[in-house]
Order: sequence, then structure tokens, then C-alpha cells
Amino acid sequence: MSRVRAATVSTHLAVRRLGLADVNVVDAYVAADVVDEVVRGHGLVADGAGSFTLRVTTMDMEVVANLVRTADAVAALDLAESLDVRERGAGVRALEEFLEALRG
Repeated sequence: MSRVRAATVSTHLAVRRLGLADVNVVDAYVAADVVDEVVRGHGLVADGAGSFTLRVTTMDMEVVANLVRTADAVAALDLAESLDVRERGAGVRALEEFLEALRG
């Protein structure tokens, strides 16, 4: 799992800041131009119930990494679309708090 994290930008630290304990899953962003290499190189296969979520992006990975490090809203958006009730609730709550803070 740590090898996959090294090839991606993981939101696990932001998820922890949003109040969820570490779990044995990877939810990370990967550049569109290397996703096939990451999948093949790590023997990943499509599995809707698996422990890896790769979010493919065409954005510059340095920008993605900076957003993930500085804006918990990225992780909150990811959590808000989770099928897990606890994760979805944490994401929605965080987004509501971010919006309330913006409204002042």
C-alpha cells in the first residue's frame, strides 16, 4: 500500500483532520498520464468493494498536492460522495462548516 501512496497524492491526512480515524484504505489522486502504469505496476484490478480509490486527474500533480495539503475541502468533497454513511456524514458536515465560515 505504501508504494501506491508514493505514486499518488493521498488525502488520508486531511481525512484524519476531519475527524475520521485512519483505515486500511487508499483514497488518492493520480495523474491521468500515469494511471495505467500505476495500476499495472501495482497489480490493481477494478473492485467496487476494494480498499483503493484512485481519482484520476489531468491537473498538475503539484497543484493537486498543494490543494490536498492546504485545503481539507478536497478531502471533504471526496468523503461527501462516499457510500459509507460515516464518511459521507463527515464530508457533508465539513463542507457545511466551510460554507458557513465563508458566509461569515
